[in-house]
Amino acid sequence: MAASSAAARRFLLLRHRHILPKRHLSSPFSSTSDGLDDGGDGGGRVKIFDRDLKRRHRDRAAWAAGETDALTGTVAENLLDRLEDCRKAFPSALCLGGSAGAVRRVLRGRGGIEKLIMMDMSADMVKKWREVDDATGDGLETHFVVGDEEFLPIKERLALKPDGLFLAAILGGETLKELRIACTIAQMEREGGISPRMSPLAQVRDAGNLLTRAGFTLPGVDVDHYTVKYNNDGTAINGHFVAFKIFVIANILTMCSSTVVLLSFLWAWQDPLKYKLDHLMWSHRLTFVACLAMLVALVSTVYVTVAPVVQCPTYVAIAMGAITPITVFLVLRKVSRHSTIAASIFTGHWGRKKQEAS
Repeated sequence: MAASSAAARRFLLLRHRHILPKRHLSSPFSSTSDGLDDGGDGGGRVKIFDRDLKRRHRDRAAWAAGETDALTGTVAENLLDRLEDCRKAFPSALCLGGSAGAVRRVLRGRGGIEKLIMMDMSADMVKKWREVDDATGDGLETHFVVGDEEFLPIKERLALKPDGLFLAAILGGETLKELRIACTIAQMEREGGISPRMSPLAQVRDAGNLLTRAGFTLPGVDVDHYTVKYNNDGTAINGHFVAFKIFVIANILTMCSSTVVLLSFLWAWQDPLKYKLDHLMWSHRLTFVACLAMLVALVSTVYVTVAPVVQCPTYVAIAMGAITPITVFLVLRKVSRHSTIAASIFTGHWGRKKQEAS
């Protein structure tokens, strides 16, 4: 009996998304116009979260996030303080979701944990955890699993051993209330209506009712408030995006090159006799630099704005951005011999005109 229940717990917990029944999946193409999904069994249900979109967000967060984060580190520290309130030791532990890396860093032998299983829906995130764990080398037995850790408390309860402990930290209902108020006011002024800009968040009573209905005994819910300050709004939104930094650098390079080329052409228009061939060649080179910088800015913009929603056009744009400079280089290399001949002829005519003028 114990072996069968343990097997059932492992099956329910580690079951991969692609073998789940269709009624458990949320597909953007299976929803009706009113936001309901019949799930294949005739009973409509509201589709709130897009798991595929969330997985892509997690993939992007794997490379955009830094090695440490003050907020997740503080939350993990306070969460593990609850573990020290229990006198019982827990040799095996399962860590789900985005803060697993922070929990792994601040665990430090608490709760008598000897084996830790880290699971996330993003393969890139799991790969990042594995690399960090290899560099740590603290001797804790760690296993990594890629799986959909959708927050279903019934699954968590079935995965627990008898007299086990379940700890969780989620964003509360008052999270980012200033941002939500600002978005609501701005949209009311511009569009005359509002639309949801954030996922719905749970209140304290919702979390308590959820744990009770899931079958947990002795549930407890409390609220911690954290204030995260940024230098400005741009830092808060784009501070961790490498692509945004590339976009800014490419735009600066484009503006500088274009300004020099414009001044050079104005000089040629004002005094064409003093405008030499070398100046023209430098203007052409800076024009190519400006075009390449604009291409990099375009690719980085597409990656930041389009990649979280649709990946295929993003890959096409990146491929075109990588192929275009190579194509231009090959074309210029092919016509370089003809350009050299034309330049020498132009120089010869220019020299003869100067001699005739003198």
